[in-house]
Amino acid sequence: MHKLLRCLLDKFSRRLLLKKCQNRWEALAKKDAKYHIWSSEYNQPEEDFRLSGLDDFNALISNDMILKDCFSDFRSVDILEIGCGIGRMSEFFSENFKSLSAIDISSEMISLAKKRLHNKTNIFFKITDGKSVPFTDSSLDFAFSFIVFQHIPSYDIIENLFLETNRVLKSGGLFKVQLRGKALQDQAKTEWYYGVHYGLKEAIALAAKTGFEVIKYDGVDERYFWLWLKKNDGLHL
Repeated sequence: MHKLLRCLLDKFSRRLLLKKCQNRWEALAKKDAKYHIWSSEYNQPEEDFRLSGLDDFNALISNDMILKDCFSDFRSVDILEIGCGIGRMSEFFSENFKSLSAIDISSEMISLAKKRLHNKTNIFFKITDGKSVPFTDSSLDFAFSFIVFQHIPSYDIIENLFLETNRVLKSGGLFKVQLRGKALQDQAKTEWYYGVHYGLKEAIALAAKTGFEVIKYDGVDERYFWLWLKKNDGLHL
């Protein structure tokens, strides 16, 4: 009985936490979405914002040798973008991959993304509840997330998103994701947007628990702690 009560309380707490996060991002999107997605200046010119997305796409996708080795032709790859915002990088995923399934917790962000990229016919935008991925099982080849998980305030929610990402990936699918590492300058900060931190040991355990094997990692103990993960087809969750 006590275990059941604890489980119900935990689910209720997570639901409240996610709703709080969603409300915050809705408000920030209405205030100045570009600034709160890519904090350089308020009222950032559209072209500057767009070029920041192109620069990151080139650095994190086009020049990534692991991705090049795994995918001989990006145009045959269906990709998931977790935390797309208003499409800062989505535009370039659309132009270089077969299709993009993009999710965000904020309906306002999704609405703005659809307006910005209304001419892109291979993007499928959806609003998420923050803990699930609203696409079918084994339907996507590659998942990517940048400057998103660093804001998530719960290890349980991150674990659930990893499980959901595993579910929608095809056999052997890849997941490149940035977590918040245990950077000394960040650990003492208590602002709401400083999500939970991961060390290498915790990140490897998270991957194993959610059905992934670690191919590579980079930036341990830094804010941008990157993991390259492969779906472990031998593990049945």
